[in-house]
Amino acid sequence: MRRTLRRSRLSLASCAKGIRLLLAGMAQKLILSNTMYELWLSVRETDPDRLPAFSAWIGIAAFGFFVYFELVSFALIACGMGAMMGFDLPQNFNEPFTAVSLKDLISRFNVTLYGWVKSYVYMPLSSALKGGAGELAAVFLSVIAGMLWYGIGVRTLLFAAVISLLLLIERLLGKRLEKLPAAVRRIGLIVIMLITLPILAFQSPVDAVRYAGAMFGANRIAADMLSENLLKTYFWFIAACIFMSSGIISRLRKKADGLSIYIVTVIQPVWVIALLLLCTSFMISGNGMLAGFLL
Repeated sequence: MRRTLRRSRLSLASCAKGIRLLLAGMAQKLILSNTMYELWLSVRETDPDRLPAFSAWIGIAAFGFFVYFELVSFALIACGMGAMMGFDLPQNFNEPFTAVSLKDLISRFNVTLYGWVKSYVYMPLSSALKGGAGELAAVFLSVIAGMLWYGIGVRTLLFAAVISLLLLIERLLGKRLEKLPAAVRRIGLIVIMLITLPILAFQSPVDAVRYAGAMFGANRIAADMLSENLLKTYFWFIAACIFMSSGIISRLRKKADGLSIYIVTVIQPVWVIALLLLCTSFMISGNGMLAGFLL
C-alpha cells in the first residue's frame, strides 16, 4: 500500500466507486452477516444433546457464513472509505468458496493476511528448517500466526492444529485428489470445513465435540420442528449467502464490463439506491444482532 498512501488520487470516479463498495459492505453486514449470526445463536442455545442433525448442519453453516460475511463486509467498507479518500486498497477476498483445495481456499481467504504470513513467517521458516519435520513445523507455525490475527485462545490453537494436519494430508494425497472432478473436490472441501468449524465456534473443546456429534446423528434425531422453523424463517437469507459466495457475482460483473456505457449508467444508480434503501430499512428495524462470538 506504500504507493497509494504516498500519492492518493481523489476523483469523482473514485468517490463513486467508494460509495458502491461502502454500500455493498454495509448490505452484506446488515442483511447477511447479522442474520446468519442470529440464526447461529438460535441453534447454539439449543442443548447439544437434543439437537437434531439437520439443525446442527444448518447452524454450523450459518456460523461459517457469519464469519465470512462479517470479514468481507468490513473489508468492503474499508475499501470504500479508502476509495472515497483517494486510496486504492487491495482486494482481500477472492471467492474462497470456489477453491478446490484447502491451500487454495487459504490463499483466497483474507488475501492480505495470507500474503503477509507467507512472506514473513512461512518462507523464512521453510528456508531455515530443513526436512519433512521442518516443513511441517513451518506450516504449523504459519497457520498459528495467521489464526492469532483472529484472536488468542485455546480454540484458535486447536483450529490451527487441525488446519495444519489437513494441509499435510492434502499434500500427501495431492496427486490422487487432483484426479477427482473439481466439483467433487469443492463440495468435499466445504463439508470438511463445516466439520472443523465447531472447534472455532465454541470456547470449550468438549462443547465442540458434542456439537459435532449432533451433526452426525449422535442424538438419533434427524429433524424436528426447530429444523422446520429455521428453514422457513431463514431460507431466503441462506440462499442469498450461497449466491453471494458462489462466484456468480464476479462472473456477472465481468459480463457487465462489455455492456454499453449507457446501460451501465442506468444500472449502477438503480442498484446503489436499492442497497441504500435496504441498509436503511435494516438499520431502522434493528434486524440482526451485533457480532460478538470472539468476546
